[in-house]
Amino acid sequence: MSPLCITLGRKDRPIAYPVAAIEEIEGATGRTIFQLLAVPNFDVGLAGLVTMLHIGIKHGGEANLARERVRTMIERDFEAGTLQIQDVIGIVQRGLVRSSTFRSQVAPEVLAEIEEQEQQKDGGGSVRPTPSETGEPTSNP
Repeated sequence: MSPLCITLGRKDRPIAYPVAAIEEIEGATGRTIFQLLAVPNFDVGLAGLVTMLHIGIKHGGEANLARERVRTMIERDFEAGTLQIQDVIGIVQRGLVRSSTFRSQVAPEVLAEIEEQEQQKDGGGSVRPTPSETGEPTSNP
């Protein structure tokens, strides 16, 4: 399965949710990951979403990136029209489902379907919002 990334602050940022990340999310939100995933439409609030994205980015390799910096980049990208809340929700949800913590608990056909959707979405590369999904202008070379 290809690495999961989000384009934030004009940079592709890998996202990972190992067990340590899940523990951080639970500690920060005061809810178990199962409670969070069971919330209809993944309505965890903006603070919860920023926290979960920050933790995923941190565990994806940018350990020194502060939560406030992630929040600032999200806000700027929202204002610039290069990122939408649905993009962030989708990335966090997919990251959690794809994590090693849940892989053994998710039916193989569901994982295969997620992987197929991601490959169709980005042509087989890293999963991230595309210009058309984020509202970025597209141009032909």
